Amino acid sequence: MLAAGVIWSGFIKDMLCLPRPLSPPLQRISHSGSAALEYGFPSTHSTNAISVVIYSVWALQTTSETRDPYTHLISQGLLYAYAISIVFGRLYCGMHGFLDVIIGSILGAIIAVIQIVYGHRFDMWVSQGGYEAPLIVTLAILILVRVHPEPADDCPCFDDSVSFAGVVIGAEVGM
Repeated sequence: MLAAGVIWSGFIKDMLCLPRPLSPPLQRISHSGSAALEYGFPSTHSTNAISVVIYSVWALQTTSETRDPYTHLISQGLLYAYAISIVFGRLYCGMHGFLDVIIGSILGAIIAVIQIVYGHRFDMWVSQGGYEAPLIVTLAILILVRVHPEPADDCPCFDDSVSFAGVVIGAEVGM
């Protein structure tokens, strides 16, 4: 899911090339020297935070283990606090605008739902399908890398997407 979040949000960022919001009167809070070079729409942090939280809450609610109900409640509360801190933290630090985090969150929700609905079947197909399934996945990812839009400026989004694509290829072939 994290790889999908980075790849698809990076794809959209490099396709639209929308800059991060202007910060005045706020001072942008960032330790990254390349933050000004990156595009802002949609927020990859929001995408990944929301996808992880939705999937984790689903996994908590569908677990066959019987747990103390307070453990479930506390776990869900911590997950929601995590998502809120990431999404609102991006706004607070001046790294993204409202539309950036809203669309990033929607993208994360879509990725989580796809993982919940099709993830297990996909994993079973890759792990039990012989050599054809990993080959098809590898080719599909390489095609995605090839059709990834060329950013207008030197933006690390493309590098992040290609790196995560390589991780996914390695993970799928290694299954």
